[in-house]
Amino acid sequence: MLPWIKLVHLLAMLMWFGTLMIVHGTMARNLSSQEPSVRNAFAAAIDKFNLRYMLPGILLSVATGLWMVFAFYGIRAGYIHAKLGLGLLGAVVSLYSIADFRGLRRQIASRGAEPGALPRKAILRWRLTTMAAAALLLGTLVSAMLKF
Repeated sequence: MLPWIKLVHLLAMLMWFGTLMIVHGTMARNLSSQEPSVRNAFAAAIDKFNLRYMLPGILLSVATGLWMVFAFYGIRAGYIHAKLGLGLLGAVVSLYSIADFRGLRRQIASRGAEPGALPRKAILRWRLTTMAAAALLLGTLVSAMLKF
């Protein structure tokens, strides 16, 4: 197998997973700020991270992963079905998280400075989908380390 394909795949997955961790771990906490300018600034930063880093990481890792499966391993190799299923499910959940956050950002911007106007249920739902995507991606990385 060509080693550069594995390297590109690994870097794309690290970009995807790293963005999930940065967005969820640091930026999402600041959405609960009572200051509207802080909320809007962090919402814009999360949106930028999602579109500039996570989306290309998702697309590139899915493309290189499918390429490796069909070109080198074959569909019948070991636990390839589990790896492929976890990876694709993680990609779908991550894409849903990006789309869900874009709607959440519009809600945050439209509610303005009203006290108690923060859409807490929507923020919680978005954080849970982000954690689910991270868990699926971590499961995919762990299954990739297994020899089969």
